[in-house]
Amino acid sequence: MRKDPAEYLKSIIAKNTEAAERDYERIKSEIVRRKVVLGKTPINTFLTPLFVKSKQNTLLTTVSTKMFLILNKIIDLYFTEDSIAGEFILNSTEKKLIEIEPGYKNQCTIMRVDAFLEPKNSNSLRILECNTDSPGGMSKVDEINKLFLESHTIKKFCSMYKIEEPIVSKQVLLEALLTCYREFVKNRKIVETKKIKKYKPVIAIVDLPTTKNIEEFMKIKRYFESCGVKTVVGFPENLKYDGENLYLKNLKIDLVYKRVIVKELIESTTKIKGLNDLIVAYRAGNVCLINSLRVSLLNKHVFSCLSDGRFDEYLTKEEIKLVKSVVPWTRDIIAGETVVPDGERRNMEKFLQSDKDLLVIKPSGDYGGKNVYIGRQVAEEKWLELLERAFKEKNWVVQKFINIPKYEFPIFSTRSNLKFEKIYVNVSPYVFNGKYASSLVRVSREKVINISRGGGIVPLFVVKRLSK
Repeated sequence: MRKDPAEYLKSIIAKNTEAAERDYERIKSEIVRRKVVLGKTPINTFLTPLFVKSKQNTLLTTVSTKMFLILNKIIDLYFTEDSIAGEFILNSTEKKLIEIEPGYKNQCTIMRVDAFLEPKNSNSLRILECNTDSPGGMSKVDEINKLFLESHTIKKFCSMYKIEEPIVSKQVLLEALLTCYREFVKNRKIVETKKIKKYKPVIAIVDLPTTKNIEEFMKIKRYFESCGVKTVVGFPENLKYDGENLYLKNLKIDLVYKRVIVKELIESTTKIKGLNDLIVAYRAGNVCLINSLRVSLLNKHVFSCLSDGRFDEYLTKEEIKLVKSVVPWTRDIIAGETVVPDGERRNMEKFLQSDKDLLVIKPSGDYGGKNVYIGRQVAEEKWLELLERAFKEKNWVVQKFINIPKYEFPIFSTRSNLKFEKIYVNVSPYVFNGKYASSLVRVSREKVINISRGGGIVPLFVVKRLSK
């Protein structure tokens, strides 16, 4: 009887426990040596990738790239359709920043889809949200993939299954940045058209000093420079605009790969002159900024609009079908009646109070797993307090709780003492300028799965059984 890939790897680990444990310890030590870290904390992992077959990989690739197109369409529609623009509540600062034309087509260039994929079910993909502001983790994925492919355990696995060569996400990222920059240069007429393809920008990767991703940025910098693209890593306080050019310290910058969250950028502009200089240079069209500031439109509120059909008249039949199949029931938390998941019309407040075990609530603009509350895990009194806050602030969404997939992972509790434990998993495909660019697979014993909350990473490998 043929074993599926996960069961086959499990049998290898069970039969060769001591060797597998040594392999796992080697991977962990390499994670430390290669500085695959969040801040100073090494990324956690388990000695089992998430295996998908070709059909599931096609699903991930197709759905994520189509969602990319839908979300970029929504940004475009904001500027052409009053009914779309009216769905967004923006303050005066946000409106002014969103009005700035970025100079390239896909204004959300870098996106990560946060989703669940049930094991052994090719049609189970559910998208909870999309990180369109400043998604990270891609260099960590590249490093974890390499470490696992070097593993003796995985090499044994490859005697029966072929693993497709993983996509190098940094390569797709660089292609996306260069493509958008060439569009920017052409639209701004900065370089003669015949020279555009050969022109390489100086790139600055910019985040606040509080970032925990410096090592990730350095890996991206080294990769870009190995491809002949001058790249620096820096902080906003070192940016300076002279009215024509933006500089990081004394180096002229052509493209800023923005890793500052837009919300934090707005909050820090008055405190950090360099951020104000960045915005002035961006507004003047003298620096290319990716992602554009228009991505602030694409917070969790957009999923409410997609879920309840408010945007349907602007979507194709295929896009509507896709949204209905992968986006869970989502609504803005506002007073009044709404259609609940079972199709009935009910009072929103009463529904949220009575059916908390079916629901998840979260602020529209938060990130990193912050302030995500799963109803069945929250005490009644606390839930009511959260609802009061949500109705008052008017920037929260409620989503139908989706059962979180669990996969089995080996746990080496003491030397040669092996057990297998089921752990929560989510799958987050990257899409860079419309192209699938690998997936971040996060694992956690908590239902809110996030690296910044102590989760880990395992590879996603596309596998095919070898003919015997």
